Amino acid sequence: MRLLLILVVAAAASASDVETQHGFDGSIPLRPKIDLLLHGRLRTRPAELGLYQFRGGPILSYHASPRTSLLGGYYYAEQQQRADDAFIAGHRIFGGVETDLRSVRRYEIDGRVVYERFLPDQVPDFNRYRARLRVSAKGPIAPYASQEHLFDDGGWRSARLAAGVRFRVAPWVQLDLGYFFEERAARIGVDRHMWLTSIHFQRKPRRGDPDL
Repeated sequence: MRLLLILVVAAAASASDVETQHGFDGSIPLRPKIDLLLHGRLRTRPAELGLYQFRGGPILSYHASPRTSLLGGYYYAEQQQRADDAFIAGHRIFGGVETDLRSVRRYEIDGRVVYERFLPDQVPDFNRYRARLRVSAKGPIAPYASQEHLFDDGGWRSARLAAGVRFRVAPWVQLDLGYFFEERAARIGVDRHMWLTSIHFQRKPRRGDPDL
């Protein structure tokens, strides 16, 4: 919680972009080791565009071992750059691996690496590469914090420092409230602050991670 408060103060003091993100997803077990995650997400820029991006798609997760999962998926998205622009459609395919690095009674640490291929309709295709480290508490009210670095074929793109709290509001339902600050390379754009909400429906204790 202390980290979250620090990030909130940074958001208030910064002239960077401020956005909101709202996700919703559900996990469906297909096989003992395979889950299907159906995901949707909206992003807004309250001071400029309002709703400017939405996306959705499936993610498959294969639990190769008790500590390691392989994932792959697809998103369809539409995004608006300026208020007078039309929304531009695009596609994204991705795959990666997530592993539990340490798990004890009160918390766990996990790492994830992901490759993404973006196929926008009106600009050239490009690759993106992601590496994240996250620590999460365990329990019905579980704070978490993470740091993620993103790269493309031109090098480093950005770093995201995130924190939040996950609430188990029912046996099959979790609610996340959080925030991230993203420091971005000058060629990508200005730094930004993102306020996060998401709701997850699941049939098993394990949950796919749609933070992609």
